[in-house]
Amino acid sequence: MSRNPREVLKRALVAVVGVLVTLTAVAVLAPRAGAGELESDPLTASATQALTDLRDVRVARVAAALAGGSVSDAAAVAAYDADLAQLAGAVAERTATPADAFVQAWTTADSTRMTVMLSALSEVGVPYRSRASSPGEGFDCSGLTMYAWAQAGLSLPHRDSSQMSISASRTWETAKPADLVQYPGHVMMFLGAGQAIVHAPNSGSVVRVQDVGGRSVRLASPVG
Repeated sequence: MSRNPREVLKRALVAVVGVLVTLTAVAVLAPRAGAGELESDPLTASATQALTDLRDVRVARVAAALAGGSVSDAAAVAAYDADLAQLAGAVAERTATPADAFVQAWTTADSTRMTVMLSALSEVGVPYRSRASSPGEGFDCSGLTMYAWAQAGLSLPHRDSSQMSISASRTWETAKPADLVQYPGHVMMFLGAGQAIVHAPNSGSVVRVQDVGGRSVRLASPVG
């Protein structure tokens, strides 16, 4: 019996959406290992919600394409934009850069970079752990950037100098969200505006957002 190709695609989309919803629920609801060592941080919840919104936007756009434009992604985009604005406010409170600058950088960045950056921000409050790259449990500096870029399908080595050596050089003026910021022995992630970064600083600390603070650094993009 022949099948309508469009109907087959729609059914496949429904299945994909179901899997994404299930995975999101598991990620949000499952308890994190070592939770007693985590610092509760409202920025983490905002970043996690924005990451979920970004996935919803991508699913909505696939649905719209399959339906020939008869399905709108406006609601998903509006939710994403609203949560990005809330996250920008939280980041701005910890840096010297106004929220509007983050909103501008983030709304013009591609979904790959936003997936990476939001994945790193979703780990704010997770303890520093040497040689670790475990979401919800612990990261060292290169473990955090390695983990975040892996969420977009890019494999980076677990060493700051090695990550920089395979990345294309950037400046503060040309860098984009999720690019690498490094000084010898330590790598961070650029948040797209000012000199704001997210990183796993050192033993006894947690993943946090702050400004670089005038230190001489190198910047580089893992995606050229």
